[in-house]
Amino acid sequence: MLFTGRLWKMSKSLYRDMITHPFNVELSAGTLEVERFKTYLQQDALYIESYTKALFQLANKAPTLEIKNILIGFAEDGFLIEKELHDNFFRKFKITPVEERLPACHDYGNFLDNVTFLSPYPMGLVSLLPCFWMYREVGVHLNNNTVKDNPYQPWLDTYTGEEFTEQVRQMLQLVESAAQHSNYYMRDDMKTMYMQSCRMELRFWDECYKSMSFKP
Repeated sequence: MLFTGRLWKMSKSLYRDMITHPFNVELSAGTLEVERFKTYLQQDALYIESYTKALFQLANKAPTLEIKNILIGFAEDGFLIEKELHDNFFRKFKITPVEERLPACHDYGNFLDNVTFLSPYPMGLVSLLPCFWMYREVGVHLNNNTVKDNPYQPWLDTYTGEEFTEQVRQMLQLVESAAQHSNYYMRDDMKTMYMQSCRMELRFWDECYKSMSFKP
């Protein structure tokens, strides 16, 4: 089995928790309270800052110039894609940006910052994989269960579109290559980093859904 295949097997229960979480179930049904989605977008905009910084930090550790350019492309293209998505939703729902991060956003951002700055390249790389892979897989599932005229359809379209799908494919190849060039102990550490990021992805959705800033 490929290394990424083993990662998926390890995280399958977390994936099931993600697609059955009320935030995502209601998102695909178009019934998610707007205030909850606003909270998510506000926090996601802050998270993207950390995500972009982590990719640039990781690019500085890339083993080849080609990989460095790929990671820089992820950072630049991903930021622009997310910014366009956020800007459209911020206008549509009249959302005001915030500066304060909820604990899940704060902790996830710090985790990626620390791993990509302090740890070896393979560990930093795999810590970013769920940002790509889980979002794509969750997005596909939700899109397959969406409803007509879903107000959140642009979000689903972004994470199931060809551009993001290609980024996920490239990221999986990079992780597979890094694992093949790592020893047993490094691959074990990579698994730990990957699972930690998966748990933080789920916690992010959960906290946005339950945030006290949401008042029914």
